[in-house]
Amino acid sequence: MTVTPQDSHHWTAYKHDSTGTATTVLLDQNDYPEDWKKFSVLFPAIDIGNHNPNARVDWTYDLDRFSMAVSEKIESGSQVYNNYGPKSSEELIMGYGFCTPGNPHDGLLLSVKSLPQPLHPLLEVTNPEYFKTTGEWNSEAATFRLLHSKLQETANATPFEQVWGCIPASLAELFCYVVQLERGVDVAPIEDAEDYLYRGDGKRYLPRIALYIMMSLIPKINKLEETNANLPSEPSNPRQASVKMYRDIQYDTINTMQERMAEYLKDLQPETVASDAGSAIWTLEDALDLLELEMPTAHKSFMAGVKYVTGTTKLRKLRGSQHEEYLWTILLCYIYLAQHSQPTPGLIASWTSSLVNEYGEPDIAPANPDYATDEEASEYLDRVKKAAMFLPGSLWTSEAWTEDFVLDFGMRVCKMQGTFMDVGDEEVGEDLRYVVYLHV
Repeated sequence: MTVTPQDSHHWTAYKHDSTGTATTVLLDQNDYPEDWKKFSVLFPAIDIGNHNPNARVDWTYDLDRFSMAVSEKIESGSQVYNNYGPKSSEELIMGYGFCTPGNPHDGLLLSVKSLPQPLHPLLEVTNPEYFKTTGEWNSEAATFRLLHSKLQETANATPFEQVWGCIPASLAELFCYVVQLERGVDVAPIEDAEDYLYRGDGKRYLPRIALYIMMSLIPKINKLEETNANLPSEPSNPRQASVKMYRDIQYDTINTMQERMAEYLKDLQPETVASDAGSAIWTLEDALDLLELEMPTAHKSFMAGVKYVTGTTKLRKLRGSQHEEYLWTILLCYIYLAQHSQPTPGLIASWTSSLVNEYGEPDIAPANPDYATDEEASEYLDRVKKAAMFLPGSLWTSEAWTEDFVLDFGMRVCKMQGTFMDVGDEEVGEDLRYVVYLHV
């Protein structure tokens, strides 16, 4: 192998046979499977140059040579840098044993494991790169980069931009398919992920997608924490310094993203309880305040039955408990029945319409009181029956309270669009609540 200078900034590597004739230094890719063509190699002589993520370098090859062109002025006696590509500290330290400060490609690599099998036929058409030639899921291809530089660029942006300006739209798209599948709604190919998710109808899925991304960050931070005890407090050699640089970036990226996700979700809470609040994350008290504002008669009847459903009339006692989730499920069913029996314009009517459009019209056909066979549904229906005993003539006595209604509407919406979340502020402190995102 020889390295021949073509001009002041250009070196080309050649391989010669015994006669001095140049021959190919690359494999004929047509002779190998597709999976074999995508791998990194160290190329003799060309790999002498140290890595600089900002170096303007072009690599080219044909059948008889591989060349590297540096398209910037190089002063005599100064170092000629190579550019190993847009690699993060994680890739550099695992592949080469070093990191570089100020790396614009630094951040967190997040690999998505195989998605549920029912999604595979769709993804094999829309994103065949996520699958190996053997048909198995390719986690390497489904790896996404959360750039640390993006976090810095969006530091002063809105809570929405602080999160979704840093999340690759293709990553959010994958989680959107998962959310749609879990909700039992139609899963169709997304043509433009940014337009659909960040500006279109798919925006309704973002709060749930945010929770999935937050959960996927937990194993990352746990793995870093597990190894802390075995590391020196201060690096004593260049390799340890590189490891510290890598870990610091990982910590900062994960912690910043989790904090921003939490702030984004908090920002979705309505500033005031009003009919023009739009899509928002609601606490139980706020939702009941809105019910009182828009449907006072239905609110009075619902609150009268609360003590028979939960065992107390003091909602504060239910905060953060399983009873709060129970009551949310029953409330969602109740407001549907209230709108069904006496339609009333307002935000609650918009909630109901939006939920029906997404999940379908619930089954409220009368059923045998002893029909319920699902243990969880039976717990709900038993509470409803108890309220009905003491509130004759109210919606609590409706024959529409069936197992299918509770399971396929109230409980389904509650589980798919609800979660426990800290809704407190710095002055009040932590306030863990069960909240539900309702969109219009």
